[in-house]
Amino acid sequence: MPKIFVVGCAKSGTTWLEHMLNGHPELHVRGEGRYFWSLAQNMRQAFKQFNESLPGQGEEHHAWWPDRDFGFLLRTVIEASLARSLASLPRKPGLKMIGDKTPMHTLAIAPLQSLFPEAKFIHIIRDPRDATVSQWLFWAKKNDPRSFDDFVEYSITKVWPLNIESARRDGQPLGDRYIEVRYEDLIVDSRSEMSRLTQFLGIDQSDGAISACLEASNFQVMSGGRRRGEAGTEGQLVRKGVVGDWINHMPVELADRCCNRIGPLMRSCGYDPIHESSLGGA
Repeated sequence: MPKIFVVGCAKSGTTWLEHMLNGHPELHVRGEGRYFWSLAQNMRQAFKQFNESLPGQGEEHHAWWPDRDFGFLLRTVIEASLARSLASLPRKPGLKMIGDKTPMHTLAIAPLQSLFPEAKFIHIIRDPRDATVSQWLFWAKKNDPRSFDDFVEYSITKVWPLNIESARRDGQPLGDRYIEVRYEDLIVDSRSEMSRLTQFLGIDQSDGAISACLEASNFQVMSGGRRRGEAGTEGQLVRKGVVGDWINHMPVELADRCCNRIGPLMRSCGYDPIHESSLGGA
């Protein structure tokens, strides 16, 4: 069955997009398989240790595992994982594509594409200021030893560009098998963006199918009853679901200083690195 992989920098809306896609009657997308975030590295280390344990014949030993067989087994493991995730949910008679959502796979599009040459990739992008604040409140505030200012600088100037540039470097050459969607555009017009994604995937684009996607990703349902804009407690996966909330948590001077360092990349994604208040705006 054709594969789809959803990727994006942490706290860029990948979970929301996963629910949206999974609501489609012809799609099954679950997270997070982490195939190249941790699974492949652990498997590679196990194979390396096994090969090193063999007697002195080395690669001539009949039990030696070459790289080509490692790739074959990794693909088999991923197929098995996707099959188990499919079996865990009610059957979809019209299912046409199956996939995974793992944010850090922004760094693994190339190896995933080598295992699944026909796979399609959806890359969701969010303003680095909002993504950073969301990550701070979700996880980093209690777990990262850095100060807020240091975390913001690291996240905006290092983490965000690494993910965006890696995904684009390996994704854009794939042509019509790679697409980008902005979190902000999904907020403004979810129906149009979902219609664009269904066209990209080559699946049902009817109003009924799109409505099912929007219903499955309803903020109030995903947040446990809160309306969009009503903040949950720190550490909740689904927090507020709005655009521009960073201004309530991050000093503009700090944001501008960090964003100015990645200005060209932000502009290429449709974001102004300098906040309007710094330019004398309202």
